Amino acid sequence: MVFRNSEVKIFLKLYSRKNSIRINGISEQRSENILEVVSNLLLEKLNISISPYCIDNCHRVINKKYSDSAHKKSRYPPPVIVKFTSHMVKEKVFNNKKLVKGSGISVAEDLTAARYKLYRAAAQKFGVKHVWSSRRRNGNVFAEDHGKRLSIKVAEDIIVSG
Repeated sequence: MVFRNSEVKIFLKLYSRKNSIRINGISEQRSENILEVVSNLLLEKLNISISPYCIDNCHRVINKKYSDSAHKKSRYPPPVIVKFTSHMVKEKVFNNKKLVKGSGISVAEDLTAARYKLYRAAAQKFGVKHVWSSRRRNGNVFAEDHGKRLSIKVAEDIIVSG
């Protein structure tokens, strides 16, 4: 089996995010300790008590194309990326993510920029409730259209299905 360089790059990007999640809706505080904030959220909202050593890295995502002043005016706090040291811990968090439903906080896969763009385009066409990404399938994007399950690999898949 021969792999193209671009396929290897995509695989490596996805593999590096295997133990990562994206948390949306955590309000931002001045001089916050984001590791502590995430640990408290996991304990208080998701009923998961973990050692700080279970978190490899944790940081807010700030989009470089926006100035600092535009970031401050945004009504949504920047998402938080959490990379766990083990896939088992990530699965534990994913299995409990329904506990924060309706709280303004959401837990999602940490998709690559390209996959996230596909996800957003599919959600716009099919509705958020009919689009998901599969952590068991390397963040592949899927949609449901009139009871039919679609695999969204490229933008054309969204156009063709309509």
